[in-house]
Amino acid sequence: MTNDTLFLYKVSSEFEQVLESGGIAYKVINDIYFFEQIDNSTILTCAEVMNETEYLLCRLTASKKITIIAIIPPGFLTYQKEMLFECGVKHFLRNDADIYDLLSVLPCRDPHTKQAVKEALLMPESLINKLSSPIFIKDKNRRYIACNDAFCEHVNKPREAIIGRMSSNLFSNKKSQIFDEIDRIVLEEGQDRQHTGKTASRDNTVHNVIIKKTPLYATDGTIRGLIGVITDVTELKNKEKQHREEKNKAKNSDKLKTSFLSNMSHEIRTPMNAIVGFSQLLTSPSLNDERKKIYIEQINTNADQLLKLIEDIIEVSKIEAGKISVLSEICYINQFLDDIYTSFEAHKGIMGKSGLELRITKAHADKNFTILTDRYRLNQILSNLLANALKFTESGFVEFGYSELEIDNEKHLEFFVKDTGLGIQSEKLPYVFDRFSKIPASKTKLYGGTGIGLSISKSLVELLGGKIYVESEENQGTTFYFTIPVKHAEQEQIDQSVAKKNITTTVEKKYNWSRKNILIAEDEEMNYLYLQEVLKPTNAQVLWAQNGEEAIREIERNPEYDIILMDVRMPKIDGYQATQTIKHTHPEIPIIIQTAYAMPSERETGYASGCDEYIEKPVNRDLLLNLISEYLD
Repeated sequence: MTNDTLFLYKVSSEFEQVLESGGIAYKVINDIYFFEQIDNSTILTCAEVMNETEYLLCRLTASKKITIIAIIPPGFLTYQKEMLFECGVKHFLRNDADIYDLLSVLPCRDPHTKQAVKEALLMPESLINKLSSPIFIKDKNRRYIACNDAFCEHVNKPREAIIGRMSSNLFSNKKSQIFDEIDRIVLEEGQDRQHTGKTASRDNTVHNVIIKKTPLYATDGTIRGLIGVITDVTELKNKEKQHREEKNKAKNSDKLKTSFLSNMSHEIRTPMNAIVGFSQLLTSPSLNDERKKIYIEQINTNADQLLKLIEDIIEVSKIEAGKISVLSEICYINQFLDDIYTSFEAHKGIMGKSGLELRITKAHADKNFTILTDRYRLNQILSNLLANALKFTESGFVEFGYSELEIDNEKHLEFFVKDTGLGIQSEKLPYVFDRFSKIPASKTKLYGGTGIGLSISKSLVELLGGKIYVESEENQGTTFYFTIPVKHAEQEQIDQSVAKKNITTTVEKKYNWSRKNILIAEDEEMNYLYLQEVLKPTNAQVLWAQNGEEAIREIERNPEYDIILMDVRMPKIDGYQATQTIKHTHPEIPIIIQTAYAMPSERETGYASGCDEYIEKPVNRDLLLNLISEYLD
């Protein structure tokens, strides 16, 4: 028997469906000895069954014109292919091959199969239109002979404007030259080629694509054309870009944090060196009063510097945790600025900047000009900016103040801090508010700082409902601006504030609590001794409970205490639980919690336990005495 029919031997039904979809005629044979009767034919079989047919296939292919095509699974090894090749296998197909893979290896000879192949190549719309990826087929002259609807949409042209044309008719000269060169390699060398490119859709959106081109073969083994598949990889590219950016951002963040930690070590050790050093010098028996005063001033200055550093670190933690809250309270802006001026006029001497002129500018002359805002946060912002201005200015002046302006039909105050200092390079300006970022200011002098003050200021300004920005010129100076919305207080609120202020200013600073009993619940002896010294001039009777359990027991024994100073972190029973227990049985006894915990949640927990006041360590002597006097006087 001699014919051109394609014979299938032990081939899956999936391959039969692929052949039928392409109009390829075939016959299924289950008896291997049937092949002794045929000649000039093609056998499609699976590599897995070649072992049982090896001898017969070798004999058939040696004496007849039979082409064997083997279907191989993934991971099929090279030496296995070589063994099958010796048995007469001419071509190999993956077990997931489609109609185009089949058409590229089938040596079709009979008119029916030839016509099927021709129809599949010239009019494949019924097949390839089912695919979402743009697909095209070119002949050996590099002309388009078929394409699917997705390709028409891809080039934004109808099919009749594509078929019979070349790349130069559809694309720019540069693109068509690249496409033609790749087509030439595929058609002349018979090699698959893949390249990337960019295309614009109808809405001018740019897409990244991969174009893969594969040769198509004629029955005589010559290349008759090529098939191309375009895959849109825009999303993948965007993800890769995003991944690279996130990776670079993470690397930069790690570098900044490493630099920050290294710098933080320096910033902590510098004041600690002064505190420890001058504290040791104070023990010298030959020390006179003048030198002692200088040493104490240095200890206090460096202690304040260290405390400010710790507060900044805590503030960053609060901001990252979203635990910062702002108050809406009356603020006498002009008096508020006068207080800051007085503070920094003294502070510049401590910084060694006595020669600098400190200026203040006010938009309102009325000393009682008020708005509703958070005074504490506003003070933080201005203090950070003024401290920076003084630090980086060696001569000239530092000026601060405010003006009025409208933003989106709403009144705002625009505060500013201006200096005649070193200035900031223009390329560094976008990074001044980045956390952990320190902008080098001078090559001849090193300046301290952690690089988090401006970041904190930016976050606080935004919490107050405003914006912060900077103008600077290197070697000329810098001006920071920030805005906050103007919210005016009701007259009743102002009257209450004035009354409270009058009371505060008339409070006597000398206390006599000789008939008062104060219980201090504190596990650290050092902290107890400090509080004892603070209270000694008041003549109060002071008793020490070293944990919460002792405090509860002491109140049960003697409930006549006038006030309790309660630490939080103590053994056996902590301050929160002790406060709750005491308040349950003796709600009339005022309790002031004083603790090193500074997070807002801790304050909330303290008030929830029943305390009357909550202050943070390190405890300020005057603040503590004023607070106690509100309950004892």
